[in-house]
Amino acid sequence: MSPLLAVCGDEENVFRFPPWRKGASWTPVSVVSYRGRIGDACEAAGVPIWTPNQLRHNRGTEVMDTYESDQATAAVLGNTPEVARQVYAHRAGESVAKRIAEETG
Repeated sequence: MSPLLAVCGDEENVFRFPPWRKGASWTPVSVVSYRGRIGDACEAAGVPIWTPNQLRHNRGTEVMDTYESDQATAAVLGNTPEVARQVYAHRAGESVAKRIAEETG
């Protein structure tokens, strides 16, 4: 979603929610209202509020931990390897150190 959201203003409609009842119309959703709905849902559920970008960051972290590759992380996130390396490179070192510690005791 990041490339789509990057070219849209905060109040520009990006998504549409389908009709919630027969005869209702689609509801346009801007970036701001999307964030707001997530925040409202988190509050209602009693969980910490998160942002949509956290999903992307969590996926990048997971890929870097699993594959220890800035190229794989960049491919998944749509970044360049340089950007992935700047944000996630420390993760590869941590996962390698953890794996070595587990294997060698």
